Amino acid sequence: MNKKIVCMALLLLSTLATFAQTDERTEKVKTFQFRPTVFLATDPHTLSDAFNTHHDDFNFGANYKSFELNLGIGIEVEYRIHKLFGWETGVNYLTQPIKGEKIHSINVPMLLCIHPLHNDRLSMRIGGQVDFLTSNNNDAFRDVACSIPVSIAYNLDIMQFELRYCKGTTDMLRAPYYESIEKDCLMLTAGLIL
Repeated sequence: MNKKIVCMALLLLSTLATFAQTDERTEKVKTFQFRPTVFLATDPHTLSDAFNTHHDDFNFGANYKSFELNLGIGIEVEYRIHKLFGWETGVNYLTQPIKGEKIHSINVPMLLCIHPLHNDRLSMRIGGQVDFLTSNNNDAFRDVACSIPVSIAYNLDIMQFELRYCKGTTDMLRAPYYESIEKDCLMLTAGLIL
């Protein structure tokens, strides 16, 4: 008799826990989630087939890569359109080296968020990002660049940690003596969930 009561109580508690998790996900639909973020980014810029008759340090057909860690800040907002899907945008500020110069840019990602787990701990994102250069001293760089970000994020209570890779799709240089510089970026972010 006691075993039956204990089994019934455990079954009832597990059923209630399942419904509580389902209701928690459903409550997030049509709500906003704000995240102030700090991120560490590495930007490998590749100068492909560089040639410049005025500078002897560039050789035709050579590839040059520069890796440097950068610290950035930003805020991101997600609107949950369904318990599995959300739409995210934000504004991030980053200083990055390109061709020996520190370039300041504002990045605006537009991402589709997928939340596959019922507890909302894991999420994946894919979409597009527009980078607006705010400092362009020698006018050699384009003012706007585009990239395709792909990321995976994990939530721990009120913190979210995300690993994001942005593949550059725009040639950053206007100058005729380089063939291309594409901005690829790998970011590790930590955000406070509000």
